[in-house]
Amino acid sequence: MRCIAAVWTYRHLIAHKSWADFRAESQRTFLGIAWWLLDPVINVIIYYLCFGVFMNRAGGDYIPYLTTGIIAWMWFFSALTTGASAIWNNAQVIRQVALPKIIFPVAQIAVCTYRFLFSLIVLFSILFLWGYRPDAYWLLLPLLMAVELLFIAGLTFVFAAFVPFVPDLANFIQYAFRLIFFLSCVMYKLESLSPNAQAWLRYNPIVYLLDAYRDVLMYHTLPNFAAIAAISLFGLAGAAAGMLLIDRLGPIYAKRIVR
Repeated sequence: MRCIAAVWTYRHLIAHKSWADFRAESQRTFLGIAWWLLDPVINVIIYYLCFGVFMNRAGGDYIPYLTTGIIAWMWFFSALTTGASAIWNNAQVIRQVALPKIIFPVAQIAVCTYRFLFSLIVLFSILFLWGYRPDAYWLLLPLLMAVELLFIAGLTFVFAAFVPFVPDLANFIQYAFRLIFFLSCVMYKLESLSPNAQAWLRYNPIVYLLDAYRDVLMYHTLPNFAAIAAISLFGLAGAAAGMLLIDRLGPIYAKRIVR
């Protein structure tokens, strides 16, 4: 509860810091914010050539399918990997100012959420170009975004609590989730795999999350609400555990972090 109260108390600081970080990132390049639109487009082109053309998976709805998966994944991966290192990366601030440590991963998740919202322009453009139009199912999109945000927070807070003590964990997270990327049905359909492979991949919650986005945006059908509820509960439990860890470990971060 202290962490939740701290986020609310410092909500204006979090909003200011996250927006300032977002603008600072965009100002480091010549194209600025345009990169947040180009990045998903370039990724779609690369994976389309590798998996769609060279591995002969292109055709039909493959590009909208691929775009939906990549954009949803990029939000998850960028928020998790940068948010996990947020307390560690702000070691100097932590030593100088007594602030609740939870605000740092929250602010970093907010930065990645801004990028995701920009990338939705690309997603909607691709969907419109391929003939997909908004309908009642699209109203579920905010719900899916909230579920993914909760899932991101659950994992990020737990990792963020430990990275300051084991900085190498941040590198491990990047490699581990790069592997998970290829096991999340971003570039291929689950049904195209062998029954044995399908059985193993069904343990991956990201598969269900990406399928839920595609169900409401492309296939005009309801998502698997049981899977969505399970992901939400997992995210909620992770967020609670992560906040508890950060709250308990908060007083010793300034003493133990060495940079």
